[in-house]
Amino acid sequence: MDRHLQDLIRADYNRLLRRERLDCSAAAERLIFVQTIEGHAHNGHGEFKQRRYVDVTTADVVRALRLDPAQVKRERQQLIDDIFAWAERAIAGENLSALLAADGKPLLAVPFLADLAVSPRDVLRGMYVGSLRDNSAVRAEVEAATGLAIGGGACHVVDTKVMRELGLDGEKLAHEAHAAELETYREKGLIVDLPADEVDDDRYRYLYIRDREGPGHSDDAVFVLAGLLWGESCALGAFLADAVDTLEKYSEKYSNQDEELGRLVAASAAFEEAWEQDLRDLTFLATVPENGDDVVPDSSLRYFLRLDADANRCALQNHLDFIAGRPTVPMVVGFDRVLSVKFYRWIRERLTQYEGRLVARERVPAGVASLAGVVDRHFLQVNVNDDPEAVVASFADSNAEVAVVVDDDGRLVGTVRAADLLRFMWGREQP
Repeated sequence: MDRHLQDLIRADYNRLLRRERLDCSAAAERLIFVQTIEGHAHNGHGEFKQRRYVDVTTADVVRALRLDPAQVKRERQQLIDDIFAWAERAIAGENLSALLAADGKPLLAVPFLADLAVSPRDVLRGMYVGSLRDNSAVRAEVEAATGLAIGGGACHVVDTKVMRELGLDGEKLAHEAHAAELETYREKGLIVDLPADEVDDDRYRYLYIRDREGPGHSDDAVFVLAGLLWGESCALGAFLADAVDTLEKYSEKYSNQDEELGRLVAASAAFEEAWEQDLRDLTFLATVPENGDDVVPDSSLRYFLRLDADANRCALQNHLDFIAGRPTVPMVVGFDRVLSVKFYRWIRERLTQYEGRLVARERVPAGVASLAGVVDRHFLQVNVNDDPEAVVASFADSNAEVAVVVDDDGRLVGTVRAADLLRFMWGREQP
């Protein structure tokens, strides 16, 4: 790696440390940030300033930062191992009421997880559906059953010398469809079977290879939909599975550890056959619609835990409040800065539109004779002269997404959505 690229990596890492805080311990935050730099390098974000380095891996970042690779891998693996150990204890029948590791510390070093009461059975359910919905074969089955195209792939140990000889790079492997070539790649030595301790993170690297093109999954949608359908504990189980999927990409064990977690649950007495259909329902529902990036966010672990400077909370907390029917704070979610109220509206529509097989939590009661029984009362009434900041604060304290605007005589002026108001304020604040 040349000196200039090393300098860019260090500058980007230091920028993250200065500008962002995650709702976890400082040590866990740094373990997550090293993987963020890899994404920045691939896409030309942050200090890379539109220059793309598509073959940079987390291993390169760790070396450029002069960190101890063995220690970083060990610490990331410990976060994974704590999740597996919790699952094993739940399967064994321990009465676990919180997401705490054996040493009493919260899983993933996220403090607020220690304060949430959970159902072990439902957390296991979430681990199962949350881990295997990434499985390419499961996605292909849902594609065949529904006609909905869903992209998919998996990570493999790749011989980068062969990769370059074949005219490939990390970008092409990750974003082009390679299902028809996978067996050829094995025959030519591009994909190799190596024990984790023999993967040198130099010639042999753990890279994602896409099987099929098509829209992927929104991890935010997986979390929220699992929660609305099967409860907060299930949502948290899905989140933990997704965290394993993130952390495993630079760890002591280069394998699909999130799938191993799902298989662990499936092989246990705790598993219920109905969860198979849950898996397929969630795989269908959480697929990002075509051109849906401005409506449906797809948060990485970093963006799930990133503290919003104005709201002083992370997206994970906001999603939990939405699932529970508590007031949520209007905030932007994920890299694409999707407005939370816009995303939650899509979630409601997604549930009610799913061919009648799944329905929203609130159903119209039989015998309703007028609109009075079904009208949405979640709105604010504000005065046309009210300060915008005060109205945003009112949105934050309620479940409302729309405000009815009246003049001083109480006459209707119009309506304003929380999302539109936020856009107006951002535009006004720009120099």
